[in-house]
Amino acid sequence: MDEPENNLKALWQDQPTEPPAMSLEQIQKRAYQLQTRIHREKLIVYGISAVAVPLYVFAVIISPDRLATAGYLLTLLGVLFVLYVNHRHVQPNRQAVVVASTACADFHRRALAQRRDLLRKVWLWAVAPIMPGAILMFIHMHRLMAALPPHTSVMFGLHPASFTAVMDTIGLLALVKIVISSQWRAHRLSRELKALNGL
Repeated sequence: MDEPENNLKALWQDQPTEPPAMSLEQIQKRAYQLQTRIHREKLIVYGISAVAVPLYVFAVIISPDRLATAGYLLTLLGVLFVLYVNHRHVQPNRQAVVVASTACADFHRRALAQRRDLLRKVWLWAVAPIMPGAILMFIHMHRLMAALPPHTSVMFGLHPASFTAVMDTIGLLALVKIVISSQWRAHRLSRELKALNGL
């Protein structure tokens, strides 16, 4: 009669009371992966900026329309601000992970916290700065497209105004995806940080 009860009690007693601690090798591996990812993303931002900045400078110089010029200029300033934040606050250091256990864990802990905080605020330092210029360019493009003859068509037979609206929607959804993805990544880093703090 007591055999099932004893089996359940034995199973309960055999369960681990806490997750196994990460070894130094695991910490170093995760720290190195994080620093490599940060380094790669920083290079991507530099690459995009190297293309975007000259284009917007050129657009500001040659644009005959004041509204468009203001949009290009504000967007340029937004891109420069994102570039500044990326340069100032994103500092990968893959050499620092090859150190003693305590120092490596402390370094990885600080890196996780910094990266988590940046990702949580990505809407503030990476999306919001380019929105004023993007809104002005949005208004300018819709004015231009709406002034075209009704039977004018571009891709897929859409009127330029409709096509511009579709492209604007796609751009807006891309920004929303960036924000949501960043919040999810920040959540994952928080979980890893919590596990590391438990060591």
